Amino acid sequence: MFLTAGFANRLYFLLAKLGHYRFVKGSRNLQKAQAGYLLKILNRNSNSEYGKKNNFRIIKSVDQYQIQAPIIEYSDIVPYITKILQGSKEVLTSEKVNRFSLTSGTTEHNKLIPFTRSLKIEFNRALKVWIFDIFRQYPDTLDGKALWIITPPGEIPFIESKVPIGFEEDSGYFGFLGKYLIRSIMVLPDEVAKIRNTENYFYLVAYFMLCNEGLRLISIWNPKILPIILDKIILHKNSLIKDIGEGSLNLPDSSEAVLFRRYQKADKKRSDVLKSILVFDVVEKVQWNKIWPKLTLISCWMDAWAATFIEEIKKLFPETAIQGKGLLATEGIISIPYCGKNILSFNSQFYEFKDEGSGEIKLAHELKIGKKYEVIITTGGGLYRYILHDIIKVTGFYNDLPQIQFIGKNNLVSDLVGEKLNDIHVSRCLDSISLKYDFEHTFYFLSPTIKESSRYYTLYVESEIELRYQDILNESETLLSENFYYLQARNLGQLGIIRLFLLNKNAHEIYLKKKSINAQPGTIKTQRLDKEINWHEFLPGKFFEPDNFNNKSLTHDCTT
Repeated sequence: MFLTAGFANRLYFLLAKLGHYRFVKGSRNLQKAQAGYLLKILNRNSNSEYGKKNNFRIIKSVDQYQIQAPIIEYSDIVPYITKILQGSKEVLTSEKVNRFSLTSGTTEHNKLIPFTRSLKIEFNRALKVWIFDIFRQYPDTLDGKALWIITPPGEIPFIESKVPIGFEEDSGYFGFLGKYLIRSIMVLPDEVAKIRNTENYFYLVAYFMLCNEGLRLISIWNPKILPIILDKIILHKNSLIKDIGEGSLNLPDSSEAVLFRRYQKADKKRSDVLKSILVFDVVEKVQWNKIWPKLTLISCWMDAWAATFIEEIKKLFPETAIQGKGLLATEGIISIPYCGKNILSFNSQFYEFKDEGSGEIKLAHELKIGKKYEVIITTGGGLYRYILHDIIKVTGFYNDLPQIQFIGKNNLVSDLVGEKLNDIHVSRCLDSISLKYDFEHTFYFLSPTIKESSRYYTLYVESEIELRYQDILNESETLLSENFYYLQARNLGQLGIIRLFLLNKNAHEIYLKKKSINAQPGTIKTQRLDKEINWHEFLPGKFFEPDNFNNKSLTHDCTT
């Protein structure tokens, strides 16, 4: 049965209303709700191999759980993951592992996260509250379609497994009935998730977006991906306008076009409108709100590194509200947007928090405003006291629920010669410099370089304006040297002086493509510190060569 987007939205709104009621009710006693959910997870999985090893059956309280079960890293569960891959049952969970979701970790190249029915319910529970709040805060979104990019797969490396690897489709996040409704709401059909060619993927996203004049909501992760999609529209505008007008589909790689034959429908009127608006060859000159005049909300990451690109989106869509997403990992959901704040998704999983200062483990109801914590989660997917290495800051409370800001990853460390540069420190340094020297709204990051016998760090900056390059280098060196080990490595001659690489405008897109081994570019997080060496070999641009460039050691005092 065909449903209009408006009718499907309203049905989903009613469906989500019950989830929202349960959320509000549970939030009145955070401690009780969290403890109760933990015991449900443990009871359900007490007969699993991991549950038996850690005596889940005898655990009756949070305190007992913290005594019985250790805090773990991904490496600690690799033997269990291997058993599941080989077909073993009841390993981490008593219930069946339906599939593995593949994610590239900060310190691991690939991580396989078990996806069970319970984990799917946990994600769906959070999504219902989030979407209910969107409809309530932005009621105009009820009357049209939405672009959702959740976790579209890219090339999946071959891994021998008895269990499927990768997500089925984006609509699968929304539950059985929700999935049916969401398909009537989504601009992108599920088949887009099967696309392996990156250029085809972008062309299809652009095509389906342009077909939908009544687009109301754009929900993406990486905010930079939206300007890249608009770049693709400009690049392929003649072909896209022709395809929409004639009901054709000329993908860069035509072999995948067969998947979309049933969606091809000639719309000459829409084609003519697009032709009259897309008259410029520069993204910044196009009035994008005229292409989607009813676009109400753009939802994307806004914390940490992502804040860099928000100003660009505001300039492109001055009439559209922008909402920051919560903190979500492949492993689980930590926070969701709610009433203009990112608050703990307390009824999705069980959470613990390691105080960044004292190292003490705190529960959700014990968090304090202004304090920073490392997140530890227990999920229905078989992760127990799993440390995410995500550092969050509590910025306030909504009723009793902590309001959370993502700060960075504390396990992202680059260590060529013992300098131990940490992403959080590097982010603080570079963001301060970018603000001072006016490149805060561009793409920039720090990465190690190894060239013959030389080792040093390179600051990559994408900027179209002339900058005070030497001042940027000097201040970067000074701030990085606040890390004693970096300063020591410089003074001992183990590391050379920092270099500056000036990126061309298309560098970020190329960077995202190279990083997108296990996911499409739209889901990739851009860290301020990238551990991969020699990015200058892949990215277009050139080194800044100051007249007085040398590789001598610093003269800072090396005492503590």
